Amino acid sequence: MIMMEFFNRFAMGDFFTNNCEKGNDIVIMELESSILGLEGANYACLPFLPAVPLSDGINVTSFGWGSDPGKGYDHSIFPMIQQLELAVDSLETCKENWGTKIPHDSFCTVEEEDKNVCSGDSGGGLTFVQPESTRQYIIAIVSYGSDCVQLIGGSEPKSQINTDIRKHKDFILKFINSK
Repeated sequence: MIMMEFFNRFAMGDFFTNNCEKGNDIVIMELESSILGLEGANYACLPFLPAVPLSDGINVTSFGWGSDPGKGYDHSIFPMIQQLELAVDSLETCKENWGTKIPHDSFCTVEEEDKNVCSGDSGGGLTFVQPESTRQYIIAIVSYGSDCVQLIGGSEPKSQINTDIRKHKDFILKFINSK
């Protein structure tokens, strides 16, 4: 559980007030103090300038402590941070896989039976390294997907739905500039 005393201020999208159906699954939090010098902490750039294009088949990286049913952590957090490379999935494939309307601000990644973000990873970032650079960009926020226990049990993989932060540029810049 995140303790609010570590945050100076925050802003939330209206995901929950819209019954988790219409997108805007985004929260911005400003830390009370800098992470500079904190072991294991690093920065990721916003993908606005220069514009960061992504296409199908490109990989993004997810980090999290979510459940890992393949390692016996079916419904509990994993004790160490995990890193996972995921392939970008097209919006068209994503819509076909879910059979319903997905949120307007979606960014999709390919699900696999044994390689996926799972329960507890929601809210984590997806990062991307721009070609010919070592600069990390945060491109999306993990939102939802298939249940990992069911995937390992043989359910058909769909697509992972993530919030594309490039579609929240105005919301993010308004927060940054409203000190």
